Formats: sequence, structure tokens, C-alpha cells
Amino acid sequence: DEVVGKNESILSDKATPLKIYHDLWKNITSGEVWHGRLVNRRKDRSKYLADLTVVPVMGDDGYVLHYMGMHRDVTDLHQLERKVKNQDALISSVIEAAPVVIVLVDTAGRVAFSNPAYKDLRREMDGLEVSDRFIGALKESLSQDLADMCAKGFDFAAVEVGVKSSAGDTRWFACSATKVEGQDMSAAGYFAGDGTCGLLLVANVITHQRRRYEQARTNAVRAMMAEQQMVQGMRE
Repeated sequence: DEVVGKNESILSDKATPLKIYHDLWKNITSGEVWHGRLVNRRKDRSKYLADLTVVPVMGDDGYVLHYMGMHRDVTDLHQLERKVKNQDALISSVIEAAPVVIVLVDTAGRVAFSNPAYKDLRREMDGLEVSDRFIGALKESLSQDLADMCAKGFDFAAVEVGVKSSAGDTRWFACSATKVEGQDMSAAGYFAGDGTCGLLLVANVITHQRRRYEQARTNAVRAMMAEQQMVQGMRE
């Protein structure tokens, strides 16, 4: 009763650009269907995002008699989409700028995602897939493969791994990993609970620290041997 006989513009809000209204009327007056989104107002003057489809209703003579508009409030959906995009942009920025190597691999060892630091390391290692070397070294250190880690939800942190380049030099990394589960996004997988499992590897280069440690240990051994020689000399 409150809206019958009134112009449909009572729903309109100035937040919608005029160009959209122009396109809308251009389409429907030409007898075409228009679909898009408008910022509309509720009775309490609050704004909402309307997903709108306008269909011209034609008479027997081919002229437009009425316009049928189907509105759907998609404010919550819009907010969720923007939230996901904002979170994705934030996570991507953090990963891209991270000074550590980050790589996501599936249970078969295939790389699903990697950051610039990983790509730089791959180039430095003569284009070889560094993740294979990481996984091989981790299998030796932990005695578990990727499938076992996914099945058991096994995480680890700061496991030291040495990776040899084709030149023969060894680079050392402190590796951490966590299980990452992905949901099936296909329509067929809507009711299925099965998803994909991967391992997110984070590796920090510790070659210099390792070398300093090895040097310190070597110096300690030399000092101990010198002390033993001195004691032996005193005994003699």
C-alpha cells in the first residue's frame, strides 16, 4: 500500500552513477533485458546493494507495455567478496615481500605456489626445482614423506637442511612446514568433504650462520687439540 502508484525512483540512491541509469534505460526502452547492480535505499533510508534484472514486457503490437524488475539484496555477498579480495591482497603482499623462501607443494611434490624469494633461489640453483631437494633432505631428516605428513597433520619447525647446487657447494636452510588443506571448489564437490592436501614450506637461508658455527666448532677443536698437546708436553 505504501509503494503502489509511486515512482520506482523512491528506491534510488545518489551513490549510483548516472551513467548506469542511462545504460539501464537505453537497454530496456530498446526492448532488451538489463542486468546490473544499483545502490538502493530501504524504507529506513539505509543503503543496500541490489542485484537487478529489468525485463521489458511487450504487447502484441511489439511495443513495451511494462518493465518488470527483479531485485535481490546482495549487500552481504558483496561485503564477503570484498573481504576475501582484501584478505587475498594482504596475504599476497606479505608473501611477495617476505625475505624467506615460501613454496606450497602437493603430496606428489608438485609446486602449486611459490614466492619471488623461491624463484630467485631456483635461478641461483641453475633452474633446478629446489623444492625436490628440500623434500628429499627433509625425508632423510624426518623419515616421513609428504603423504604421511598430510595424513598425520605433521608440522615441524627450524629443521636444518643442506642443499647442494650443481657446482658442488652446499647451502643451508632452516625449514619449517605446516599442513594446508584446500576445499574442492567444483559443483560436484559441494556435498563431498574431501579436499586436497599440501605442505607449505618456509625456508630461511642460514648458510652464513652455519659457516660461522662450523668455523667456531673447528676453532674449538683446534684449541682443544692445542691444549692436549701442551698437557702432553708438560708430562714429557
